[in-house]
Amino acid sequence: MAERFSRFRDAGTGIQVFLPPVPPVGSTSPLHLILLPVGLLAGVLRTLLVIIFSLLWLTLNLTIGHFGRPIRSTLHAAFGRILLFIIGFTWITEETVSLKARGRANQSQNLATFSPKKGDVILCNWSSWIDVLVLTIKFNPVFVRPVVKPNANDAASNDGNTSSNANNRRKGAAARGQQHAQMKVESPKSSSGGNSASQISGEERLVGWNEVSFPLMMLESGLCPPTRSTGSKSSLEEVIKKADGPILVFPELVTSNNRGLLRFESILPHSWRSLFKATGAIRIGQGQSNLFIMSIKHEAPTAITPSTTLSVPFPPFSPLPHLVRLCFSPSFYALSVRYLAEQESPTHPNFIADPNAVQRVNALTDKCADLMSSLCRLRRTDLGWQDKENFLGMYQTHFNLLNQNIFIMGNCLSGMKGGNSKEMKRTGTNRSNGANELQRTTSSFQGSVSDAVRYSDRPGGAQKPLTASDLHKSKTLEERLKKAGKVNDASRA
Repeated sequence: MAERFSRFRDAGTGIQVFLPPVPPVGSTSPLHLILLPVGLLAGVLRTLLVIIFSLLWLTLNLTIGHFGRPIRSTLHAAFGRILLFIIGFTWITEETVSLKARGRANQSQNLATFSPKKGDVILCNWSSWIDVLVLTIKFNPVFVRPVVKPNANDAASNDGNTSSNANNRRKGAAARGQQHAQMKVESPKSSSGGNSASQISGEERLVGWNEVSFPLMMLESGLCPPTRSTGSKSSLEEVIKKADGPILVFPELVTSNNRGLLRFESILPHSWRSLFKATGAIRIGQGQSNLFIMSIKHEAPTAITPSTTLSVPFPPFSPLPHLVRLCFSPSFYALSVRYLAEQESPTHPNFIADPNAVQRVNALTDKCADLMSSLCRLRRTDLGWQDKENFLGMYQTHFNLLNQNIFIMGNCLSGMKGGNSKEMKRTGTNRSNGANELQRTTSSFQGSVSDAVRYSDRPGGAQKPLTASDLHKSKTLEERLKKAGKVNDASRA
């Protein structure tokens, strides 16, 4: 799986930040089979309780929730924590930390120091709908969703790639290998994080923000920013002025798999960025909005514990399938929430000014990214939300093709086993036709599902056809079967 999407691996760190996390190789355990009945019973009970408390939460929020923000905050804190406990989040670790000069989080402080108020801006990383629920419980913030312009170049490129893939499946393995080699030459332009001249930058595509409720923000988990908006679009400065609570902004704009930080976009007010670049700090005066930085870190999945992150949506009812999967797992989950000490925020009067800010283009954005990276101990990557757009397009195309080939293979098998027995005896052709169709479909399945059929990524961008010697180097049966298909395609070409 990772080889097919290797173009979306960060070049500097080698981190794949979009693919759903999987348990380590060899972590299978017989305990999973033993706990399977327990998981089924617990899943049914958890799902029923989630439905009951969600309906009760919705009813109370629509009735007494209109009497004021404090009542809504109390309802969100109570019912949100109950739902997290039902799903399996028995404990959430919270701490406020102070970062030393090296950026290592090593000093715990009182949690009361992190107290955003009306009009303040909270920056947090984003990996799942669970993050939205946790933030709602803690702060009941005003969630803002970015609205972007469609990228005509990406749309045309995706259409061209889709039609090209369809032609490749009809032309055979030789044509597939030749065109794939041409695509590999052009791939660095599209995976460079939007730095090419023909691609509009993420900041230029950002046209405004929508205030959305937390259930709608949960539904946005795993998706890309919408290009169309039903509500009115506002700048972040306008949202700050009229908000009745703290504003929660995800600077990555999309979800990652919590293995690294995506590239931050320059989403903070222009006046803040200009002032920080000139002075190395943000000191506007009394009554200014303050900036708060926090992070949420998820545990890695194991053999019996699924991932709690949602970097790829589950259409068409996402994130409900992910919720059900968590409920039916016979395990418990944990989260780590860390808050940056308020006096180390760029807007605090005691913040030590950055002398190198004037030399950087996006000084404030880079400073916030560095602080969050040190806070959650996740490395920064050069992949952004536009790369996520390209990834989801390729991911969806891959699995649509996979499902199509599986469906065709199933029909071929049913044609070989079923049918009118008298007609099969009379003609004797149904079984042979089914076998031939299955063979052709299997060959197409091996050749067209992956974008790396004949060629694999090599260090330095070199490309080399797979040979029979690569097949003998494989340790597992699955690797040998995959490479056997690649070698066969190369020999036929």
